[in-house]
Amino acid sequence: MTVKKNKILIVDDDKGITDTLRIILDSAGYETDTAIDGETALKKAGSGLFHLVLLDLKLPDMSGIQVLRKLHMISPRTVIIMVTGYPTMDNAVESLNLGASAYIMKPVNPEELLRFVGEKIKEQEEKSTSIFDSTIPLYLELIRDGNMWTVDTIAAKLNMARTTIEKMSTFFAQNGVVKYWESRGIVQIDKNFRKTKS
Repeated sequence: MTVKKNKILIVDDDKGITDTLRIILDSAGYETDTAIDGETALKKAGSGLFHLVLLDLKLPDMSGIQVLRKLHMISPRTVIIMVTGYPTMDNAVESLNLGASAYIMKPVNPEELLRFVGEKIKEQEEKSTSIFDSTIPLYLELIRDGNMWTVDTIAAKLNMARTTIEKMSTFFAQNGVVKYWESRGIVQIDKNFRKTKS
């Protein structure tokens, strides 16, 4: 059985830093990719889901803050950690206000990085399960009565990643609604799809 790896995107224009971070994260079992500028990072984020992004504040084509804003629109559930060698209070506050999960400084301590990344991904998984479950009734409401919304439209309406909606659609197409609730240990579901324990 193949274990699915968490995917991490490292965004930094310093090849030495990206190579070092990649070695640290790969050795811990993560699947990594890199980008040397904001445009490349946004293209890669748009073509597939990354669980976490390590994002440098200073990039050659745009600021890390600009990339942060756009990443949140492309993939709102991705954990974004800002990384910088030139920390300021203003940058830290702005990053966190715009949705970054954390703000760390270079040089990065490998043990602390792995602990921190592990904690953030675990938090994301717990939050995603809760969000996924709570979004099911909204999703079912959108697709009932033969509504033919596109995956992109549903993702936008529910503020979820496109890949999550694709997985949700595939699951329901193959298994139906009741099977989903059974997989969550729920034995009864009422006509409005609210979860109830018997």
